[in-house]
Amino acid sequence: MPRVGELVSANIYAAVGDISRFPNSHKLAAYAGLVPSVSQSGGPAKLGHITKSGSGELRAIMTQAAHIALLPRTKNADELRAYFERIRGNRGRKKVALTALARHILWSCPKNSDTWFYAA
Repeated sequence: MPRVGELVSANIYAAVGDISRFPNSHKLAAYAGLVPSVSQSGGPAKLGHITKSGSGELRAIMTQAAHIALLPRTKNADELRAYFERIRGNRGRKKVALTALARHILWSCPKNSDTWFYAA
C-alpha cells in the first residue's frame, strides 16, 4: 500500500508536470492558487483571500496534505505543527494557518524533487 506522501507527490506531479518550468517555489504556489490576492492602488498593499487560480484539485490535495501533516504520527509532525501554531498565533485563524502550511509543504517539494516527484 502506498504511503500518503507518495500519493500526494503523484497527484502534485500529475497536476504540475515538469517542476523545472517554475523558476522558484513562489511561482509554483501562485500556479496552484495558494497565494493571497493583493489589492493595491498607490497606498499600502492589502492582502486578501487566496487567488484560487489554477487547479482546484491541486489546492484540495495540498489542503488535505496539510491536515494530514498535523496528525501526531506523521513524520516531521512536530516541526509542521510548530509552523502551523506560529502562523495561527500571528493571524489567529485556523484556515489561514492551514493554507500557509499547505503552501509551505508545496514549497518544500522542489527542494526534495527526487523524494517527492519520483517516489511514486
